[in-house]
Amino acid sequence: MLPLIHQVTCDRTSIAVPIIDNIDEHTFDYNYTHYNDIKKGGFNWSLNFDWESRGQIDIDQDEKKSDPFVTPAMPGGIFAIQSNWFYEIGAFDSKMEIMGGESIDLSLRTWLCGGSLYIVPCSHVGHVFRSSPPYKVPDRF
Repeated sequence: MLPLIHQVTCDRTSIAVPIIDNIDEHTFDYNYTHYNDIKKGGFNWSLNFDWESRGQIDIDQDEKKSDPFVTPAMPGGIFAIQSNWFYEIGAFDSKMEIMGGESIDLSLRTWLCGGSLYIVPCSHVGHVFRSSPPYKVPDRF
C-alpha cells in the first residue's frame, strides 16, 4: 500500500503530507530532499506556513528514516486525507480568497477536532515554487 494512503487508512483522523521537493521555476531541475534535510511544518510570526528544522532530538527518536512523524503544521495544497474526515472538519473555506491561508486553517482545525498531521518521508512530490504569485492579490489585502 502507498505510504500516504497507509497513514490515513490506519488513522482516519490523520492527514499525511509527502516531502515536497523543489522544481526550479526556470530550469525545471528537480531537487530531491535528502533525509537529513527533511523538516517539519510550522508558521512564522506573520502566520505564513514555513518549514522548520526538526532538530537532532526528533531525528534521533525516529525508529526508521521512512516512518511518518508528527508535524505541528502542514502546507495546504499537497496532502492525503480521508474524504469523510476532510468534510467533517469543514473542508476548504469557500470564503478564502488568497493562497496560503488554508495552511493555518487546515492545520488548526485538524488539531482542534482531534486529528493529527504527519510528514511521510518516503513519499515525495515535486513542486514548482514560483518567486512571485501567478495571480493578482486584491488591493483590499
